[in-house]
Amino acid sequence: MERVRTMNPQLRLFLIGTILLGTAGSIAETPFNNFLAEKHRLGADERGFLEFPREVHGFLTVLFACLVTDQLLFGTGMARDIYLSKIAMRPEDVAPSLSMGVTINHIVSMSIPSLGGIMWMKLGHQSVFIAAAAVALLMLLVTRMIKIPTHADPLTNG
Repeated sequence: MERVRTMNPQLRLFLIGTILLGTAGSIAETPFNNFLAEKHRLGADERGFLEFPREVHGFLTVLFACLVTDQLLFGTGMARDIYLSKIAMRPEDVAPSLSMGVTINHIVSMSIPSLGGIMWMKLGHQSVFIAAAAVALLMLLVTRMIKIPTHADPLTNG
């Protein structure tokens, strides 16, 4: 409870508003769904089609978040390429190394979802998220060991 008291007042109001709006929406939605089910004999699928327009903004929000995440990942790829150009011994080693990196990235991005699906089916959904957290933690530890040259000139390593 102490954490709530010390929370930013604007964040606290936002969370309270979110909870109240969700509660109010549920209270208003229940009689509406019952009315459609009893009076018009509409099942869940038909009600879903009627309620679709109100879900469009949520879909667009998720789509926008995915686009922003994609752009952030693109920036990460650029940073990796720049780092490679800084540590390359010879400038002619950069292009083949980047090509190999793209190939490895493609192989991993095609095989990991299959492995995740198998884990999900055999071990449950928790195993996929635990494995992803373990990989993220491992990547954090590995990236902490990377040494960046202080005054290196790209492509000349010096």
